[in-house]
Amino acid sequence: MRGIIPPKLGVEKHLNELSHPDFYCALAEKSEIKIDQIRTILSSISLKPALSSAKVALIYPADNMNVFAQNALLKTLEEPPKDSYIILVSNNPESLLKTVRSRLFEVRCPPLSDEELSALTGISDSGLINKSRASALLLKKLKEKPALLELVKNLNDPVKFYKSSQELEKLDIDEQSTVLTLLSQSFNEKAIKTKNIELTKKAQAITELLANLGKGLKIGPQLALILHPEG
Repeated sequence: MRGIIPPKLGVEKHLNELSHPDFYCALAEKSEIKIDQIRTILSSISLKPALSSAKVALIYPADNMNVFAQNALLKTLEEPPKDSYIILVSNNPESLLKTVRSRLFEVRCPPLSDEELSALTGISDSGLINKSRASALLLKKLKEKPALLELVKNLNDPVKFYKSSQELEKLDIDEQSTVLTLLSQSFNEKAIKTKNIELTKKAQAITELLANLGKGLKIGPQLALILHPEG
């Protein structure tokens, strides 16, 4: 989230540094948004705005809220404080509780074009832009850590998998999430092109593994069963 608000908005410094007094943000910690983060946001938006005419709370990615965090939101979503906006950003809204979704107004946002991504991030590498799948955050990660792309490639190689899986275990949660996201996207693209159901199943299994990051489970053995079951 940091550093992707366009300068023309005028408040970009506050927003990019997450320091605007009327802007509250809950971001995933170790791939999860917890109930304490939601309670902090709910407490904050109950106050009067300090500089603006309204308060805004952003939960990103909303898919990463655990069940307790989602349930803590229900009453406030039903009756939000005056002059307050709660924004849940999700690439997979179906993963949210039905009771949460029923209290939301859905706004579908089209993906950014390559030109918009480049202008927003200052990155013009067409290969990286293609891999980012219209995500400015992912694009910046790939630019900063190109070794993650090589790791994705090596994980698909049965010969290089063991060493690569050990490297994957050493990464932090955010980097592991990036690698698994790229793997899932890769299999989804191949499945669409080839209409191969097995590839679709692999993509789904990797997505499930992604959802369980940070729960103390070893990624390598589970990934081996998905990518190289014959091994």
